[in-house]
Amino acid sequence: MSESTFVINRENTPEGLLLKLQGALNLQTAEKALSELSSLIRSGEKLSLDLSEVHYLDGQGVAVMIELKARCAARKAGFEIVSKSAVCEKMLGLVNTDRILPELPAYRRQESLFEQIGGATIDLYEDLKEIVRFVGECSIMTWQAVKAPSKIRWRSVLTTLETTGVDALPIVCMIQFLIGVILTVLGKSVLGMYGATAFIPDLVAIALAQELGPLITAVVLAGRSGAAYAAEIGTMQVSEEIDALRSMGFEPGHFLVLPKMIAAGIAMPCLLIFGNVVAIIGSIITCLLTTDVTLPAYVREVYKAVSFHMFTEGLVKAFFFAVLIAGISCMRGMQVRGGAESVGRCTTAAVVSGIFITILTDALFTILFHPPF
Repeated sequence: MSESTFVINRENTPEGLLLKLQGALNLQTAEKALSELSSLIRSGEKLSLDLSEVHYLDGQGVAVMIELKARCAARKAGFEIVSKSAVCEKMLGLVNTDRILPELPAYRRQESLFEQIGGATIDLYEDLKEIVRFVGECSIMTWQAVKAPSKIRWRSVLTTLETTGVDALPIVCMIQFLIGVILTVLGKSVLGMYGATAFIPDLVAIALAQELGPLITAVVLAGRSGAAYAAEIGTMQVSEEIDALRSMGFEPGHFLVLPKMIAAGIAMPCLLIFGNVVAIIGSIITCLLTTDVTLPAYVREVYKAVSFHMFTEGLVKAFFFAVLIAGISCMRGMQVRGGAESVGRCTTAAVVSGIFITILTDALFTILFHPPF
């Protein structure tokens, strides 16, 4: 064959497509070869090349191999050179394609449903082990802090309290105000059909004190402060600052996690109180504008509806929600490995885990405070 001749022979295999190349892969044939080879890439399948009958390969031909490998990775297809001629062996040996394309993902064949279920089960088991380990560490840290409060970094607690509590107050109050308005409108549409609009204050106050107040505030805390905790610790993990703390004799848990948990535990009940007051104000304004309920009547109904038990129930929930959200967010931050992509992934996991654990804990507390049997 001449140096301008290039032939591709196709053969289907159980693993994918095998291409047997013949002739010369050089400056004259490279453009056409790359076009033809790229058209044969199938997403999710393996592309194998047999170069045993390629009698000429130059730098342009090597560039074709590198570009073909990149295109296979972009389409999530496998790539492998199964056989090489002496010429190709020598030429390709001069180029480190792994160094040129260091970020290409490895080829993975499509997993079956049972393999996916098994992999998810293993991941869940490993995650549960990590959670149990972290809970144990946090319990030890808390016990040590109770025995020696002077060892707590109170300055860090105050700084975190400002960002977690004071800075979050506007968004919490705005959301709770709207929740009060929504509950009032819904209460009017339902209770109004029975002529019971006088009980709208009872509905709003009880819902906010026992369930919606702590739950909405916890979701805001998870999405705002929980994400910030995970991103902060994750970034420190990537930049090896946490390893530096350990090398200097500081325990990262005492230095980073405990102040955040304490600050969140203090801030959350305070945010709940402010948020519930603002929600009641929103409900009062809506009631005065849309119903015949007067301000004294509204205040009187709220005072009769909300007992001390309901008030403390909401505060207890808020405290535990805050500690759990702060703890799981810090744990996700500690799990960061790699670069910026891992930080984003763990931050997302922190928010999702925080919201899930909040709703789960709320269900458990509701059953505990109000046994169905």
